Amino acid sequence: MPVRVTRWAFAALMASAVILAASAADADSATGNAAFERGDIVRAMAEWTSAAVRGDPDAEFGLGMLHERGDGQLKQDYKKAAQWYEKAAAHDNVGAQYRLALISSATAWAASRLRSPR
Repeated sequence: MPVRVTRWAFAALMASAVILAASAADADSATGNAAFERGDIVRAMAEWTSAAVRGDPDAEFGLGMLHERGDGQLKQDYKKAAQWYEKAAAHDNVGAQYRLALISSATAWAASRLRSPR
């Protein structure tokens, strides 16, 4: 006897899958935050990367912060920081919007200083 799935059952199954995926991303982001607080930068980066590839704006912000600071074994890289901040800012992360504005402002100021003679 074939199994017949109603539209409502299918919709409920899909909604459950979305909720579970969102919970997994939140867990990775929260685990990354906890690792960062403990000073475990390598673990924070791994957890945030896992969540960021699924579009978690808090994880994207965390990765931007790590690249901006150059924490742990990670070399400071403003370009990569800006790329992660842009992704988080696109998800309405206000902290990322602020950091991105600061990086852009500093870059513009530095470029103007290089062009103008003293």
